Amino acid sequence: MAVGMHKAKAVKEALSYIAPGIEVDARVHRLAGQESSSVAAKVLKALASCHLIIDATADSDVFLRLAAVAQRHTISMCWGEVFAGGVGGLIARARPGTGPNPVAVRAGILNYLQGLPPAPFTRAERYDVDEQEPIVVDDADVSQIASAIARLALDTLVDREPTAFPHHAYLIGLRKDWIFSGAFDTQPIEIGGAGWENAAPRQEDLDAAIANLAAILKDTADDNAHPPTADPGQNSNSVA
Repeated sequence: MAVGMHKAKAVKEALSYIAPGIEVDARVHRLAGQESSSVAAKVLKALASCHLIIDATADSDVFLRLAAVAQRHTISMCWGEVFAGGVGGLIARARPGTGPNPVAVRAGILNYLQGLPPAPFTRAERYDVDEQEPIVVDDADVSQIASAIARLALDTLVDREPTAFPHHAYLIGLRKDWIFSGAFDTQPIEIGGAGWENAAPRQEDLDAAIANLAAILKDTADDNAHPPTADPGQNSNSVA
């Protein structure tokens, strides 16, 4: 039982039962919280060495940080969430070289959702906020979507073709409600958008910027070394 245990530590314990002797580096850190920048940098650096990043927080701030790491280091990324009220859930992924980057996929999903009828339930933007209604689902709902994300993650790691998940995102119904015709009604979302190329500056742009900065520093140094002298004919302290 993992009641009261942090999810990261609970996953580490579960993995030890499945594969005794496995090495798991479990870290508890609030990526979008009030943590020191040095600690956050260490965590993000550790993530950069992974083969796959999975976001199960449903927190937009966390997603953007993870997506930045994924795109910068060309790491595949999977994510998902359970919709409020247990109506269903969402799973999605972005893979280098096979479609848009994580942020573009997320933007495509949001654009697609805007064209649908309003959802029957709304939830807080973050799971740990005050003054907002929390998401309400049961363990069975979470398990169903978690299982789908796990399958998506394994397919991503294997990187086989043809893939079992040819679309970038899927809406998965858990009951007949909203846009779903019934339990396990799955609707794929095909998304286009920007690729994985990092918008790194060109070398000539860097050279020009460095030259411009050097000229500014030189002008500043010259001004400090040779301050302007006052005009004797305009001495404000002279008396007629």
